[in-house]
Amino acid sequence: MASLSGLSGLPERIDADVPVADATDDDAAAGSELATFGEKVRAVSPGGEKLEAANEPYPNDGLQASLSERAAEIEHDVSLARTTELDLRLDTLARSFGLSRTHLDAFLLALAPEVDWSIASVYGSLSGMNQPLTPPITVLERILARMGHGSSPGDVSPKEALTTTSPLFEYGLLVRNIGQPATPSSFDTVTVDERIVDYLKGDDSLDRALAALVSIERADRTLSDLLFDEETTETLETVRDRSAATDAPTIYHFAGEDGTGKDRLPAALTDDGTTILRADAIDIVEDDDLCTRLIREAALQDAAIHLTDLERVTDRREEPAVGVDDEGGMVMRDPDAPTVDSVVERFDDAPGDVFVSHTETWKPDVDLAHHRVETVRCPFPEYSTRLAIWEEYADEVAESHLVENVATNFRLSQRDIRHAVQTARYLCRSEQDVVEAPEAHAAADAFAPVNGELERDHLYAACKRYSASNLEALADRMEPGYELDDLYLNDKPKTHLRELCGHLQYRGAVTSEWGFGEPGSRGDGVVALFYGQPGTGKTMAAEVLANETGLDLYRVDLAQIVDKYIGETESQLAALLDEAERSNAILLFDEADSLFGERTDVGDATDRHANNVTNFLLQRLESFDGIALLTTNKRAGIDSAFKRRIAHSIRFDIPQENLRRRLWRESFPDEATVDTDGFDFDFLGMKTLTPAIIRKVAKYAAYIAATEAHDGQPLDGETTALDDVTITFDHVLLGLQYASEAGGVALQDDEFYQYEDRLRTYETKHVSRDFDTRFRMRYLDGDGLDDVSSEDDGHGADEDVRGEPVDEASDTTNTNESESYGRPTEDGSLKLGDEDMPAERSEDALDPESVVQHFYDRVQAQDREGLSTLYHPEAEVDILSKRDVMAMNLSNVDLVGSIERIVDEDERVVLEFVEASNTHELTTEIECRPDDAGRWRLYAIRQDAPPDAA
Repeated sequence: MASLSGLSGLPERIDADVPVADATDDDAAAGSELATFGEKVRAVSPGGEKLEAANEPYPNDGLQASLSERAAEIEHDVSLARTTELDLRLDTLARSFGLSRTHLDAFLLALAPEVDWSIASVYGSLSGMNQPLTPPITVLERILARMGHGSSPGDVSPKEALTTTSPLFEYGLLVRNIGQPATPSSFDTVTVDERIVDYLKGDDSLDRALAALVSIERADRTLSDLLFDEETTETLETVRDRSAATDAPTIYHFAGEDGTGKDRLPAALTDDGTTILRADAIDIVEDDDLCTRLIREAALQDAAIHLTDLERVTDRREEPAVGVDDEGGMVMRDPDAPTVDSVVERFDDAPGDVFVSHTETWKPDVDLAHHRVETVRCPFPEYSTRLAIWEEYADEVAESHLVENVATNFRLSQRDIRHAVQTARYLCRSEQDVVEAPEAHAAADAFAPVNGELERDHLYAACKRYSASNLEALADRMEPGYELDDLYLNDKPKTHLRELCGHLQYRGAVTSEWGFGEPGSRGDGVVALFYGQPGTGKTMAAEVLANETGLDLYRVDLAQIVDKYIGETESQLAALLDEAERSNAILLFDEADSLFGERTDVGDATDRHANNVTNFLLQRLESFDGIALLTTNKRAGIDSAFKRRIAHSIRFDIPQENLRRRLWRESFPDEATVDTDGFDFDFLGMKTLTPAIIRKVAKYAAYIAATEAHDGQPLDGETTALDDVTITFDHVLLGLQYASEAGGVALQDDEFYQYEDRLRTYETKHVSRDFDTRFRMRYLDGDGLDDVSSEDDGHGADEDVRGEPVDEASDTTNTNESESYGRPTEDGSLKLGDEDMPAERSEDALDPESVVQHFYDRVQAQDREGLSTLYHPEAEVDILSKRDVMAMNLSNVDLVGSIERIVDEDERVVLEFVEASNTHELTTEIECRPDDAGRWRLYAIRQDAPPDAA
């Protein structure tokens, strides 16, 4: 047993003797005496020559003296070997895991059967069994005690060396084999872990349990080889210098999005050539045995540890967390998921540096015994950093400006930029038919650098592949089909749209190189609002922008976003905007007023929920770094607080007459046969129609022409069935008529001028007459009007609205209901019949719908003076006379149902509704226009004729 304490000096003794440089012949002779374990173990066995009987006392004094002498000699040999950098694996094992002499001897006793299986028979005999046996705990304790371990103050006792908290078991050097359930634990046997045996034999391959989970990397770079912004670079250099100035190992926590360069830092912050064991945290940290094996492997290979994607463990969610139905619910963090603190504390046992990567920052709350802590956030690369990375590949790009274009338009991480370059090379070679996938060497060459051959299509296609793709779960991808020349815009909106294109194209250079970037956490994203009536090209303009910038376009699917559960809509919007930033795509919010609507006074939970959504969007757009386009027909419906956050607000109005004429000429495809010589383009251009309606009418004309040519019968299947059909001007006129009657276009018969005779006529045709004529036909033949004056004024100084003498006292006190209607009451509200209306909704603030409602309310109240204030100064209709008001009141005229806007412009709104009375129920249109003070007022009234006038 004398040699057991000295085997650390001859680590290769398991297979062969390892010479010690400069050792004396006596040292070599001493080493040869340590060649086998069997002789030494048998020296303390019951059948050994030096022990006469198992029950007799061991001659401890002589043995211990011999052991001490031999231990000193071997320690001398080990010291000599260390100076020659000889690979002393047993010595490395002892020092790496802090093994005392007792631990080491226990380890060697357990190792003995691996070298000489006959020793297992000795252990079996010591255990009272007649078969080979790996050493039981109780036998090891007896042997270690006889060797004198634990007899000196401070010396580790045999029992302590073999407890579960001993480094032998803590690091998995020894494996404790549990016996039968009824067998005392002291009879458990011990073996050396397979990986440790392989290591002592010179095998440096990974632990078999880690082989599929851990990769080996080498430190091969410095911080100067990495690209970060100036502030981050300074922080990293400070961290490097602090770590180098101390002997204690460091646990580094790197936060940031994937691909920001955080996973390249371990190779730059460790000494050149250092081994780095890299593993996904999710594969390791929740398995204590794997953690032990990884820490042990780091000690055996003198390596650092790098755990990536720790957020996949710490941010794990469980679902469902609260009582929810099948339609959804909240998802909460798994309370059993490890924390960053617990992971860091677990790897405090590692012998060297530990690197941890996470998406979020970490505030350390740990008390570590062996490591110090450093935290660094790696921000997503800004434009200047992205440009610097792209410029490394400038020689491969066909046109120099493309480098700036892709750096601006694609917000990619460092890793993804480099991957995109490789993909662009592959696409370039694929185009040239030089890639042969089955051949390994050809596949490798496909990613090799090219010489100035990367075109815009290669780069953009490659960048899109490395942009996030989860956006399709929240929005619908659109294939842009329009270019700027396809838009029929007036000069002002077209110029504004070009300015927006310039903002998108040069935002990187302007914000970074010229210093116009937003400070702090404010984003440099672009939010633009397109507003105007339907069909003026707002959505087309979004497609134009996508084509101009080369970015993908996604239309937000409100059904996927809006959720009935409180807080879920905000969560969906957060995910949408986050994904839009990562996707390098344009986000289109059609009908944006439904999400970005003006906040209201909270009356119930629905109002509060809607306001919360608006408040969230206001805050989130402050830090938004993507591109968002908002379209709406009602600019006034957008909350005013968004105006500061909207960089471009472009009004899309109806094209001017010359553009409309050109659009009419170009609305018919080349494949169609059109008799344009017979078209009156001046007449068509006079119609104030949107581009969408013009295209719709052109399509109507085509269908009408095809229907007439075939008498409304289905085609016979021949492809030439339409060859002889020509679209004429008459078909266009009929298309206009149909659009007016059934297509939602507000056109009147009198707008067809000299072409009225070409229109279709119907037996039940409604004629359009002036309002005064139709009014008198409808009302003035009724009962109860005989005593009413026919004068337009209706009453003089001595008559009220009913033709009766005025009571001066009554007039002085203003108690007449019709006189007080619509005027302020004592509490500051407006009198509206039997109901009060808040003063803040005064006549100056009425929207068109409210003006129409007031009109009928005041007719019912016979408030002719109040009615007169609702008319536009330049109205096309006369103000109702007293007789008119009286007639409508007696007929119980009122509007029924909802009011619909059929024309919605900044200077003109046309409302459609149904007017009902005792004698009729007619569709009515009222046109409102703002007066000089900006107040909406009645400008024109149009109605179908009464049934008896048809």
